[in-house]
Amino acid sequence: MYAHAKSSSAKRFLLEFVKQAPFKIHSIQVGGGSEFRAEFDEACAELRIPLIVLPPKKSTYNGGVERENRIFR
Repeated sequence: MYAHAKSSSAKRFLLEFVKQAPFKIHSIQVGGGSEFRAEFDEACAELRIPLIVLPPKKSTYNGGVERENRIFR
């Protein structure tokens, strides 16, 4: 979707997703990457969407996504 994983790209994606989602977003769970800092974090706060940041090297917390990524690769 975007050429670079940056906070500004993540923010743009979030704002577009919120506009188009046919459901209410209760929270967002992300890894601890730098693309989820600064602008993205501020956008979540402005939209009042709780941001759940997973601890590093805990792929078991996000098992479904990790399995899908492995299958995709």
